[in-house]
Order: sequence, then C-alpha cells, then structure tokens
Amino acid sequence: MASSVMLPQLAGGLHVRLIGGLSASQSLSQCSLRCLSSVCSQDCSQDLVGSRGVSGSVGLGSVVGDQRCGYFIANHQACFRGWGGTVLNREGVDRSATTLFGNGMRTYASSAVPVPNEAAATKVAEDKTTTENENEKTNDSNSNSNSNKNESDEEPSTAAVLKHLAPHVWPVPPPDADEAEKQEARATRARVMAACGLTMANKCLNVQMPVLMKHAIDALAVSGDAAATSAITWVGLFALARLGASACNEARSTVFGAVTARASRSLSRTVFSHLHALDHSFHVAQPTGAITRTVDRGVRGASFLLGSASVNVIPTTFELALVCAVLQSRLGFEYAALALGSVGAYSALTFAVTSWRTKFRREMNRFDQEASALVSDSLSMHELVKLRNSADMETMRYDKALAKHEQYVRKSQWSLGLLNFGQSAVFSLALGASLALCASRVASGDATVGDVAMVQGFLLQLSLPLNFLGSIYRETRQSFVDMSQMFSLLDRKPAVRDCDDRDTSGEMAVTQMMHKPPEIVFDDVHFAYSSQPFVNASSIPSPSAVNHPSVGDWHNGAATLNGASIRIPAGTSCALVGGSGSGKSTLARLLVRLYDPWCGSVMVNGVDVRHLPLADLRRYVAMVPQDCALFHDTVFANVAYGLPAGDATRERIEEACRRAQVHDSIMHLPDGYNTVVGGRGLKLSGGERQRIALARAFAQRAKVLLLDEATAHLDAVTERRIFTAEERESSTAPTTLVIAHRLDAAARCDQVAVLRDGIVVETGTHADLVNREGGEYRRLWDAWRSEKDAVVKSSGSE
Repeated sequence: MASSVMLPQLAGGLHVRLIGGLSASQSLSQCSLRCLSSVCSQDCSQDLVGSRGVSGSVGLGSVVGDQRCGYFIANHQACFRGWGGTVLNREGVDRSATTLFGNGMRTYASSAVPVPNEAAATKVAEDKTTTENENEKTNDSNSNSNSNKNESDEEPSTAAVLKHLAPHVWPVPPPDADEAEKQEARATRARVMAACGLTMANKCLNVQMPVLMKHAIDALAVSGDAAATSAITWVGLFALARLGASACNEARSTVFGAVTARASRSLSRTVFSHLHALDHSFHVAQPTGAITRTVDRGVRGASFLLGSASVNVIPTTFELALVCAVLQSRLGFEYAALALGSVGAYSALTFAVTSWRTKFRREMNRFDQEASALVSDSLSMHELVKLRNSADMETMRYDKALAKHEQYVRKSQWSLGLLNFGQSAVFSLALGASLALCASRVASGDATVGDVAMVQGFLLQLSLPLNFLGSIYRETRQSFVDMSQMFSLLDRKPAVRDCDDRDTSGEMAVTQMMHKPPEIVFDDVHFAYSSQPFVNASSIPSPSAVNHPSVGDWHNGAATLNGASIRIPAGTSCALVGGSGSGKSTLARLLVRLYDPWCGSVMVNGVDVRHLPLADLRRYVAMVPQDCALFHDTVFANVAYGLPAGDATRERIEEACRRAQVHDSIMHLPDGYNTVVGGRGLKLSGGERQRIALARAFAQRAKVLLLDEATAHLDAVTERRIFTAEERESSTAPTTLVIAHRLDAAARCDQVAVLRDGIVVETGTHADLVNREGGEYRRLWDAWRSEKDAVVKSSGSE
C-alpha cells in the first residue's frame, strides 16, 4: 500500500500530500529543508514546513503556492513529480501551483481538507498513475511531432526573420553603450537610408528611359533639321538617364554592401556567442560538424536576404507600379493590365513551382549536413580509423551519404529547368500580346512607332527584375530553410544561466572567494543526465515537455546522484573514490554549473552556486578534466588561455608550468613556449597534455581546484612531485576536489569520500577508512593494492 502523509496547513493556504512507494520519511528526506531554504532567493523561510513553528525534518512547504519561490519550484520539479505529490487548496484551485507544476502535480479544490485515510491515499495514487500514463502518451506524441518538425526544417515566419535580422540591419545600441558603438550604429542606419534613397532614384530613372527613347524615335519620324536636333537631344537625355541609373545602382550596391557585411558579422558573432552560452548538455548531444554547417548556411542565407532580396523585392514592386501608371496614362488601361497580368502570372508560376521543389532542396540540405557531420566525426577519429584499418569502410559510408545528396541534386536541377522554361513562356506570351496590340493601334493611327518601342522597352526592362525576382524568390525560400535551424538555436534558452533575482549573499560569497579558499558543501544532491531542470518559473515548459523519472526509476539506478552529501572545509583537499558511474565526475560538473542538480544544493561559503554569477564562479574555480584537449595554438597561449591580457605574463606562465612539472619538457620542444601543439594538442604526449592542462589551472590561481583524473597519464614519480609542490604551497592552497581511481592520490588528501550508486557511503581520512573492517574504501583499497602488486610481479618476471 502506498504511504501518505498530510502536512500541516501552510501559510499560503495549501496542503501537500505526498504519496509514493517509500515511507513518508524516506520520500521527504530526499529534499531536505536546508536545500529549500538555500535555493529560494526570497525571504519566505517562514513558510517552510520544518523551519519556524513546525517541528520535523519535512523539507516541503507553502513555496508551492508562492510565486516568489518559482526559482525553487523550477529546480525541484523533478522531486515533486517523483514523489507523486498532490496539491490541495482550501479555497479553490491555486493557478500559480497549477502553472508551476503542470501535470506533474494533481490539483484539487476543497473547502476543508481532512487527513486522508488509506482509501483516499489509494484513490489519489490511482489518479496519479492515470495522470502519469496520460503524460507519457502526451510526451511520446510531442516527441514524435518535435522530431517530425526538426526533420522537415519548417520555415520561420516573416516576423521571426525580422525579429532576428532587424537589430543587425538597423542597430539601436543600449543606453550604456560606449561612444564608438553608438557612432557605428548611427553610421549603419545612415547607410541604410542612403541605400533606400539611391534605390528609389535608380528606379525612377529606369522608368524614364523608355519614355525618352519613344520621344527620340517619334522625332526621327519627322523630317527636317529641327526634328533631327530634337532627336539628338532626346537620345542625349536617354544616355544621361541610363548613366545616372547605373551610378545610383552601383552606389547603392556599395553602400548597402557595407551594411550587409556588418550585419553578417554581427549575426555571426551573436550566434557564436549564443552557442557558447548554451549549456553543456546541448553540446555533448550535438555533432559539432552539423552545428557549424547549420550556422554557416544560416548566415549565408541571412546575407543573401539582406544583400539581394531586401534591396530588390520592394524596389521592383515600386518600378512595376511606375510602369503601369505610365502605360495607363499614355496608352490605356489594357497595356497596364497586360504588364500587371504578366508579372502576376510569372510570380504565381514561380511561387507554385518553387514551393513544390523546396522539398528537394530541404532533403539536399539534410543529406549535405549528414555528410559534413560524417566527415568531421571521421577525421576527428583518424587515429582509430588507422588502427582499425577502416579507411575503406569510412569512405564507403561517406560515399553513401554523398549518393543520397546527389539524388536530390538531380531532382532539384530537373525541377529548376522546368521552372525556367515556364517563366520564359509566360514572359514571351505577354511581350507578344503587348506588341501585337500596340502594332494594331499604330496601324489605326492611334499610336506612334515610338509607342511600340516604349512598350517593348518597358517589358524588356521589367524582364530583368522579373527574372531576378524569380531567382530571389527561389533563393529566399532556400534562405528561409537554411535559417530555420540557426534561428531555432538563437531561440533556445540555456538550461544553466544566471539567476534573475540574485541577492547580496551571492556577492558576499564572491568577495570572500577573492581573498581565501571557500568551504564547499554538497547537500542531499540528486541528479540524472536524462533531463535538466529549469532556472526560474518563467522557463518551465508545458507539462508534456518534461519527462522526469519516477521514484522507482531513481531508486533503480536511473539517477546518477541519489542524495549525495559532502562537506569540504575551506583550504582542504577531498578525494572522491568509487566505481565507474558512481557520480564522482558529476559532482565536479555540478560545482562549476555545467549542469544544475535536480534536487538538493551545491553551496560555496554557505551560498547555493545558482545564486553566484556564472562568470565569477568559474573565474575562481579551475577544473582539469579527464580529456585534456588543447587548442591549435602555442604552448604559451594554451597555458594562458582565459587569463586577462595583463595577467598572462611570462613569469606567471613559467611558474605554473614548473609547478605542473612540464617546464623542462616545454623547453625541449622546437620553439619552446612558442611551439604550436597541433589540433587538440595531438603533437604532444598524453602526459604532456595533462600537465599543460594542470599548468593552465595553476596559472588561474583559483580558489577551488577540481582534478578529475588529472594525473591519470602521469608516472608515479611526476605525480608525486606535483603533489609535493602543492604541499609546499599549503599556506595558499585552494580547496581541492580530487577524483581518482589510483588510490595513492586519494591517500594524500585530507579526507576521502566514497560513492556508490550516487550516494556517499563513507567519509573520513585515509587512515580511518583503510582500517575500517568491512568498509567500502577498505575493499577498494585492498583490490587496488592487489592489482598493483600483480602488475609489479608481472613486470619483475619479465
């Protein structure tokens, strides 16, 4: 039977009933009161059950109905969903609670809420099960629809395009921008206005040219010297108009070209910056080659839209209106109707055929992206490809991707030929009909030969923008397809970002870290990689958009951390040991906020890290990961990476390299500190890369140091020298978290924490734990020593 508990009535008028497979105390203890009070940034601790006036260790309170605590609700939504909580309001349904929890909580209206009996508990549990099944179906449906949407690359609306492009074409700097930025924005807006004026002048002069030619021809039809002089004058005016139109067109291209170049740069910078701002979970789930290809196509599509479509579509429409007005005033409505009808038929054919063939271009893009991702992935794994003798297999995979791309290239070319023929047919019929009508009027004396030339000139003059309009429309549709994924990246909000309502405690914690190492506390931390929490109430998605694991999933190993708690005093070192997948590296990632915990808190100097500015947190926390990749740059640049320009001195970099025991190795390189290390540092050995990564961390002079298997590629002598150097710096030693499978590194730390299945099962000094009979650390230590002795014996026998 599912257990249940009714909490006392809360200040917000809500009761919360928790029902789950665990006992009430077990369920509630998963998210302790300390977690609640530390995460909530507002002064609502008096509303927390177990805080003031209510005894017990229950860690759940009226924050459910308090909009101020949306930050807490968002970051602990998974806990409430897992516990199967039921929110009840004594005066009716609380809309804020419904909004915050969605289908993850069942909301009821009740005038009086009694303590539930077993039958009531069973009924709510059944309701919960029904709701979860409905949610699961909804999640599946949404997942399928989202998948289909991604595959189809639906075009963004015109409003979405303008939303993203307008700030780059017509920049409006913020009030606090520096004078150089404001001046550049004013210059860009002036260029846009100048380009618009030049475009209008160009179209007005274009419309005058057929009229001037008409007068020249009519003047030649009359004999006499005066007529010849008049004809020469009209021809001269025609030449000047043509020259002026060409000058305006070239000036417009030059002026707006600068606008396009700046907008492309600004958009590229915005996308690049946004990609770096996206959370770690996004980047580990996406192929880098596909992302770069998407961004490249999107920027090129935006550049085309700015440089061609926006400068020609509206001006062409303006020119068409002028032509129709001139034809109607001089020859009659039927000529204007023919011109307008030809443009309409041309456009309708272009739109219809282009819409039909867009699916071919979309598939071209998809297979082109897959081929690019395959190339990037295969070349980045070139060493494995060589070792496995798989070059032929990789070539075959690439050729299959190219074959699919080729198939849709052929379809696209065939459909393009069909479109071009249809466009030519429409224009030829319109030109023939217009000239025939005008010729009949000349024969009847109602028009002159010059009128025939004028009609022909107008239609031929329209043919160029018409053909260009067809190309513009085709390329615009393609640009929309290309930009769709890039815009979806820009619309994506990072799951890990600065809290909107940080209080002064975060600033105080940062100030303290500037002067001395902090205390670090992991308090009842729960986390799983399958889904991520959200930073504040405004970012909570629809209920069907989140699929958190249930309590059963959490306790069957789906979660990486299941309530880990560790306290690391300031300036001390703590080793995390345990089997693979026990959550050691996850704790380090949570500390630097590559992810945020589902439940519980990670605190620095008593302040939850979610209340610290990300930039400040990562400035004072240095992490050396297991995979120590380097930039394709010099050794000096790699060690100094991330330091302000004034701090990256030669003395500081060499000091850090000496501490990392890599200075001598660097000096033996061909160009010393100026040696380029190659892509990802592959010109160096694994040990050298790892020591350079350590030197980078030492150069940062951080107050917290995270070493995630940071000496795995080093020999025992070098590792001992590094730790000895650290001991000499003990007076200024940072708070250090060491993740190690080699337990001799753990033995040097001030304390050891043993993790198993996401829970800290033992903590203490190495001496205490290694002497604890039947303990987990003792078992790991004995196994490690046995393995080490076996290796030594095997080496001796050889």
